[in-house]
Amino acid sequence: MNFRFTNLVLQFGSSKEVIDLSAQITFFHGKISSGKTSVAKLIDACLGGSLPQTTAIKQEFVSAQLSAHIGDFDVLFERPAGSNQVQVSWIDAENRGAAVLAPIDNSPTPIWGDFVFGLSDLIFFLGGIDPMRVRRNKTDPDAPLIPLSFRDVMWYCYLDQDELDSTFYHLEGDDPRMPKSRDVMRFVLGYYTERLNKLDQQLAREMDAFKSKTEAAAQMRHFFAELGYQSEMEIQAEIDGVDRERSETATQLELLREKYSESTHFSDRLRSQLRSLGESLNKEQDALNDLHQKCSEEKALRSEILATKFKVNRLESASALLSDVAFESCPQCGTNTATLNRGEDQCGLCGAVSDPTSNPNAFRATTAQQDLNARLIDIEASISQREKAIKKQVKRVESLAEEKALLDRDLSLELHTYDSAFVSETRSLERALASLDQRLVGLRRDARIPLALRRYEDEASTHQAEVNRLRQEIVYERNKLGSKESIVEDLETYFFEALFTVGFPGLTRRDRISISRRSWMPYILPESDESLAYTFAGAGSGGKKTLFNVCYALAVHRLASEKGLPLPRFLIIDSPMKNIGTEVNKDIFLALYAYLYDQAVDSLKETQFVILDSEMAEPAVEVDFRDRLMVLDDPEHPPLIPYYKGH
Repeated sequence: MNFRFTNLVLQFGSSKEVIDLSAQITFFHGKISSGKTSVAKLIDACLGGSLPQTTAIKQEFVSAQLSAHIGDFDVLFERPAGSNQVQVSWIDAENRGAAVLAPIDNSPTPIWGDFVFGLSDLIFFLGGIDPMRVRRNKTDPDAPLIPLSFRDVMWYCYLDQDELDSTFYHLEGDDPRMPKSRDVMRFVLGYYTERLNKLDQQLAREMDAFKSKTEAAAQMRHFFAELGYQSEMEIQAEIDGVDRERSETATQLELLREKYSESTHFSDRLRSQLRSLGESLNKEQDALNDLHQKCSEEKALRSEILATKFKVNRLESASALLSDVAFESCPQCGTNTATLNRGEDQCGLCGAVSDPTSNPNAFRATTAQQDLNARLIDIEASISQREKAIKKQVKRVESLAEEKALLDRDLSLELHTYDSAFVSETRSLERALASLDQRLVGLRRDARIPLALRRYEDEASTHQAEVNRLRQEIVYERNKLGSKESIVEDLETYFFEALFTVGFPGLTRRDRISISRRSWMPYILPESDESLAYTFAGAGSGGKKTLFNVCYALAVHRLASEKGLPLPRFLIIDSPMKNIGTEVNKDIFLALYAYLYDQAVDSLKETQFVILDSEMAEPAVEVDFRDRLMVLDDPEHPPLIPYYKGH
């Protein structure tokens, strides 16, 4: 999945921090309590994770805004403090887009389209991937499908410092998240292909359709029997009898009307009603047209506001990046500004007297963004109300048109009747005719039951045949997964290469890596001896477990990048040297980062890295690299919250 961060804007109580994340590798380093881990956690929070619970964040954090490019869209994720919802706005290259308030946990009804129920589904949608579904019970082919959340995939894209030396991607047997983690590995490695995912979803829909059609057919058969009919021929014979009686009555009525001349004095009242009704219908139609026009104008306004949001965001980022720019020479003539002898209260370039109360770099877009968000919510609510009003107005116009048609018919009848005796006899025949018409309507409605019954039974048979076909295709698709064995072998090779290159303690070239195709746990086999095999839990020290986790993530992302597998192209690593020590194990420290940088310019050149560690290793290769040193009480290298003095 194409997924690249652009920047992170953090609003605190007394400052706003704009963090540039556009480089391929962004490295945050410095002493403890400077906010490095909070950067990673706030990125994760914008993608549906939990907000950091440090004292500083609890006291000062107001909101976070993450800008990213996902698939074909520029996307803004906005997460305020204390909220379990994320405001997501997106536009494409032609400034077409939308904004929704996405719950982190799925809502009961779609928030966008037919299959987007929450933030996870929305991220998959923006990335061009159908929301993934896996079976709740892997041993039951008829078990319902449940969503594979983006949060599950994030286990392989965000290595949290708290879990680096305590859990291996939740694949341990006693971890309740283990089935989901295995599903992620199956999907990423191709053992659960996108085609297999779609086949499973189609199978679930066909099974639901078969069940609903079968139940509907059974209910119809029972209802038809309760009406007293045994066959379709029996109800058709009754329809033919009533139809003959109706034809005879209609003939009598027509002959009676032909005996009288047309008269209009009984029709004056209806004509007056028709004129009034015609005027009302025209007014209601004009109102409907006006509603359509206003709704179109508000939709156009929504598009303009969305485009403005992104312009404001870009302007703020540019303002933050250029806030400290100073001219050493005149941009027009090249004169050195230091030779101009400007006073302390004068501009070094143009000589204008500076106003100490003004601050040209004080551009802030928080209020503008909040106003735009509020305006978007108002516009969306107004559009929704307009659409409801349109539906109501359409029903009103249709009702008036139907009423007018009925009055037109009554007027036509009145023109043929003028004398009381004629009216009395005519009304009697009309009532009889109406009764027969009503009876015919009921009989023909009931006559549709056998037709609908056959249609439902035929559709149920079609769905059953489709279920059988899909099950065969699923079996065939799963049989093809045997060809994916080479992919797992490549992962074993990449994992061993990463461990060996960084100097994993105790690993030799005679050892081997084996990944279980059932549990997806990787095992180290000393001297290729399976009886001596050990995995993450048996790695020993916390430092070795950390290396185990980091190297496996690099191997998985390398494989996904080379094979085009469906894994987001970013990796956040918080403290990869946790429990190792950069001084005592300097060789491992340098080897780990050298291997990471080498992969970043080779197999992982399309993958974005955000790294947080106490020390930084400079890359020896040419790579898009940016670092930020964070130190408490250091104005040149401020911590995440520059003004905060707490603990």
